[in-house]
Amino acid sequence: MARKKIEGTEERAKPAEDNQSPDKTGKRVFAPPKTPEVKVRAGRVQKTPPAKTPKKPANPARKPRAAKPSAAATDAPAQEKKPRATGGSTRVTKAVKLKQKELEALQAGNLHDLDARQAKFVDLWLVTQNGTQSYIDAGYECKSDAVAAAAASRLLKKVKEHPYTLAKRAELFAKTEEITGRVIQRIYGAAMADPRELVEYVYRCCRCCHGKDFRYQMTPRQLEERRARHEEALAEAKAAKRKPLPVLDELGGLGFDANLDPHPECPECNGNGVGQLVLKDTRHLSPGALALYGGVKETKDGLEMKIHDARPYLEMLGRIFNMNIEPAAPPVAVVDTAALNDAYEKGMQATQAQRDAMAQRMADIAGLDENGGDA
Repeated sequence: MARKKIEGTEERAKPAEDNQSPDKTGKRVFAPPKTPEVKVRAGRVQKTPPAKTPKKPANPARKPRAAKPSAAATDAPAQEKKPRATGGSTRVTKAVKLKQKELEALQAGNLHDLDARQAKFVDLWLVTQNGTQSYIDAGYECKSDAVAAAAASRLLKKVKEHPYTLAKRAELFAKTEEITGRVIQRIYGAAMADPRELVEYVYRCCRCCHGKDFRYQMTPRQLEERRARHEEALAEAKAAKRKPLPVLDELGGLGFDANLDPHPECPECNGNGVGQLVLKDTRHLSPGALALYGGVKETKDGLEMKIHDARPYLEMLGRIFNMNIEPAAPPVAVVDTAALNDAYEKGMQATQAQRDAMAQRMADIAGLDENGGDA
């Protein structure tokens, strides 16, 4: 049998494309599949598949080359990378509207299962420490103060260690910490204050202490008035054609200052000066002196300044810091034994004498009764 060989169709020649040009995008060209060879043998058609072309092994992946640092980079110190700042959200969420029941439930949770009156009682009691008045002010109705005191005592036992009470006590302590510091500072200032910051009795110079030849010294206004009177007297004498007056005597001169100290050789005051009561300006008082200041009262005799005693503040400061300012010493009695025995013997003798006198009186009374019965 003749062999018939069927050959595959020839591929049409295509013009070559320029895939390396930068102006055109490179396209991958796929070759058409090869047709198998067909042979007819003994009335049977046998197909021989085309030989497979061996695939080229894939190139191994190349390791990236490490970049060589430049000379400037090696000389410059390495800078640490700062963490990237993450921006926060500035979006404001909408307020959630709660219903009345939800608000009541939220309030009940904050009160830790206490009702409104119980919570108010706790708030008032923490501030005043008066259970009876706090119970009444909280809204409870009572027939008398005794009933309110008993009810407040029972309620206080229940809520004294309650979480709401503990939380409110801690909150109150946090709020009063600053106030406590101010109070202690005020007490300390009053205890250590000097009363002379409020009032003083001082001795100042007299009119003759610093005058010329220890004579009467004047102020500028006094000297001006004295000169004016002298000129008037001169004018009157000239108008009346009288004998002219002598020259004005300015005495101790000008420049009297009442704040100067006494002159130790002044013959007028013997160096003691003149005593004056000085009330200090209350605008410039220190905090301690301000705590002792009790006000000023105007009387018929003048101004009177009230000053609080600093001793109670000192005792209060000692109690705050637990200081024993005046330790209590136990009394120790020293008794002479001989003197004590003598006093005891004298007392026993006096007692025996009283007994004898009483017995004698009883005997006399009995004798009178017997004589009266015989009669």
